[in-house]
Amino acid sequence: MSNPPTTPRTKSTLTPTTPATTRVAASQAIQASPHYATTRRHSLYGVEDRVVIDPGSRIWKVGFSGEGRPRDVFLTDKKLGGSLWNLRRATDLAERAEDEKLLEVNLQRCLRSVFHDSLLTDPKARKVILVEHPLLPLYIKDIIARILFENHASLLVEPIFQ
Repeated sequence: MSNPPTTPRTKSTLTPTTPATTRVAASQAIQASPHYATTRRHSLYGVEDRVVIDPGSRIWKVGFSGEGRPRDVFLTDKKLGGSLWNLRRATDLAERAEDEKLLEVNLQRCLRSVFHDSLLTDPKARKVILVEHPLLPLYIKDIIARILFENHASLLVEPIFQ
């Protein structure tokens, strides 16, 4: 019969490590943040983080794809607290065109605020993921896409349905 294994009585010099701690300890790169164990967080889309925009009629949530929560959540109309759009459209064509032009101006203001105030990034350098509600009216989706393609020159807009 073999002897049962014995428990070591002296303190060993070997310190237990995980593969992540040995990889980070062996890397010569300076860590970007003391809160993360690795030097670069990868998102689902690779190393290039994309801008994520969740537009609502009153509240917008914006951030980057590699982050766990939105970078900024803001009201669209800080003065009045109202919504950018409503689900009822005008029946008169002239009034409808005026409402759509006003909506386009307000959406353009919000998108500029997203890139220049909230995220502090160049809109032409990043791709955009647009989180849209499935029941969002088509004319609003069309206006947002037109603004992103014309003014911000985004090459890729990936709609994600909630």
